[in-house]
Amino acid sequence: MAEARPLHSNGDANLLGRGLVVGIVQARMTSSRLPGKVMLPLPVVTEGGGVKEHPCLAVMWSRLSQSRLVDHWVVATSVDPSDDEIVAWCSENNVPCSRGALDDVLGRFAATAKVAVPRTQTDRAAVVRVTSDCPLIVPDEIDRVVATYWEEQKSYVPCGYASNIPWILGDRGCYGAPPGLDVEVMSFRALMTAARDATAQFDREHVTPFLRRDTSPTRTYFTAFGSAGDGYFRMTLDTKEDYAVLRQMTGDLTAASYGNTWDPEAEARVDTAIPEPASLRFGKVDVIKYLRAHTDLQDINLRVCGVDKCKLRRTDQLCKQCDATSSAATCHLHASGGKYKTWEGPAPGKIVLIGCKECGPDDVIEDTDGT
Repeated sequence: MAEARPLHSNGDANLLGRGLVVGIVQARMTSSRLPGKVMLPLPVVTEGGGVKEHPCLAVMWSRLSQSRLVDHWVVATSVDPSDDEIVAWCSENNVPCSRGALDDVLGRFAATAKVAVPRTQTDRAAVVRVTSDCPLIVPDEIDRVVATYWEEQKSYVPCGYASNIPWILGDRGCYGAPPGLDVEVMSFRALMTAARDATAQFDREHVTPFLRRDTSPTRTYFTAFGSAGDGYFRMTLDTKEDYAVLRQMTGDLTAASYGNTWDPEAEARVDTAIPEPASLRFGKVDVIKYLRAHTDLQDINLRVCGVDKCKLRRTDQLCKQCDATSSAATCHLHASGGKYKTWEGPAPGKIVLIGCKECGPDDVIEDTDGT
C-alpha cells in the first residue's frame, strides 16, 4: 500500500488533544445490482459554468478531503482483477490504496487500518468507515460523528463505536442518516478485536455488525443525524435509479456553489482527476434542504429500499398531540392523518406508519437499511 498521508495539514485532530483518526473508504467494482458503479461519471459544474464528468470515487474523494477531523484517508479495495481499475485510478491521482480479500471485507478493512495506523498510536487511534457508494457524503457530518466519538470517550465507560446509523432501532426514519450519508467511527482496538473474533460470514462481509453487538469493555453510541424523517431520503448508489438521482443532485448542487444552474443537455468533458473542492463545498444543511425541495426526484428511487411513495414520511411538521420530548419521540404522521404505533426503546421511539390517507390503508411504510 502506498504510504498514507494527510490530505490537508491543518492538524485539527491532534491540536484538540485527540488520537490519530484514519478514514477508510471501501471500494469495489463487483456490485451485483450496478457493476462498476464507483467509477460511473457524475457531472461537476465548474466556476466558469463548464461541466466535467468525474468518476464517483473522484467526487467522493474531493468531499472527504474537506473533513477537518480525519488525518488521512485510504481506499481499501480487493485483490480481485476486477478492481484493477480502482487501483489504477488511485495511482494516477496519488491516492493511498490498499488491497485485500474480496469476500472477507472485515479482514481487508482491518489490514488497511493496521498499515495506516503507526504502532505507537494504536492505543488511542480511531478509524472512520465510509463506503464508496456514498459519493456526496457530507464532510461536516463526518466531523460531527468523529467529534461525538471523542466526546463520548470522557464517559465512565468509553465509547468503542459511534455512528449516525440507527442500528438500535433498525429504522432510519427515527433521526438516522439517509443512506448515502452514513458515518461509522470505531476505536482501532475494537476493530482489531472484531477482526480476530468475528467468525460469521455476515460479520466478515459487512464489517461492523459484530462491533454494533459487542464492543466490550467499551460501549456503542448512536448520534442522531437531524430531524425525524430525514433518514427516509435516499442518496446512496446501488441501482440505476439511484444513479439518476445522484447525477441530478451533483449537477444542481455544484452549479449552485457558483450561483448557476445545471443544464443536463450541456456538453461535458470527461475528467478522471479529483475535482476542485470549491465546486463541492455544499454541506449537510444544503443537502437536506435540496432533498426536501425535490421530493419528486426522490420518488425515482424510493422503492429500492422498500419505502413506498408516501408524502407523510417527508413532512417536517410535528404532531401537536404528541410529546416531542417523550421516549415515543416526535410524531409527524399523526398530524397528517396517518395511523401509527410507537416502540418504546432505549433511544428515541421507532415510529411505523401502518395506515396513510394519501397512500391507502394497506400500505406499510417501514424503512430498511438499503446501503
